[in-house]
Amino acid sequence: MIAALQADGILSGEHAAHLGQTLRSSRRIGAAIGIIMVSRKVTEADAFSILSKASQQANRKLRLLADEVATTGDVSRLPSA
Repeated sequence: MIAALQADGILSGEHAAHLGQTLRSSRRIGAAIGIIMVSRKVTEADAFSILSKASQQANRKLRLLADEVATTGDVSRLPSA
């Protein structure tokens, strides 16, 4: 879809690249939230809160932390709800 919009001249190349990155980040954040939900037996809102709190405490971008959780499945270093 992004490529089609870019081909039609609706999106610039830079904007298309940004949207693609955003979509990938969103998917990884969703995967990380799912992993946290299953491993900690918490709601989606609580899982996002845990991920957000860990991001702030570690001073790391949420998307990078989510990517790490989604890649490794390790939630042991995340704070409790």
